[in-house]
Amino acid sequence: MNQEQLQKYVVSHQINPLSAPYINYMTVASSGMRSKLEDTLAKWKDNEQEIEIAEIIRNLSTPEEFFKWMRKPLQGNNKFLLRQVALENEELIMDMMKKRILTNRTDEFIECATDFFVKCKEDPTEWIMENYRNIRDPYAQSEMCLALGFHGDLSCEEFLMEQVETFRRDHPGENYEQGPLIAIYILNGLEEELQPNV
Repeated sequence: MNQEQLQKYVVSHQINPLSAPYINYMTVASSGMRSKLEDTLAKWKDNEQEIEIAEIIRNLSTPEEFFKWMRKPLQGNNKFLLRQVALENEELIMDMMKKRILTNRTDEFIECATDFFVKCKEDPTEWIMENYRNIRDPYAQSEMCLALGFHGDLSCEEFLMEQVETFRRDHPGENYEQGPLIAIYILNGLEEELQPNV
């Protein structure tokens, strides 16, 4: 899109700051959201259960263990600790993440996987484009579109625009189109437009 077309597109395709893809975008785009084990332990001096969970997460050692914990609804600090530890074990769990995002329908896992694919060292763009049609859950598809915004380039734009319209048509009212829409904003350098109005 040229600048004029982009401006028209942005005007006619507004970001919904209450949508799950937008909230996930704000979470993964903020480096300050990643928790450290020491911070977690300090905040939970009297909460033995959460401290125990943090210790378990810190010591996960197999893809199966990661997958089990990624499906659980965790408290804020442990949620971000799990995402941090997952990134530290990228090589160990990358194949599992790719396999599971195709079939898993658990919001907790999808959101954890989104954080992983956005922040991982490996560029997942080619894999996402090749496997996108095999992703069964529309929310997971939306979130993988979001990941393309962080790793892809403008060659993904047409595909993302198609996904915006597909989600609008097939899932009206679900806000799934926000994932590819936010990616389009990012690819066009419009991150400032994505910041919340304070």
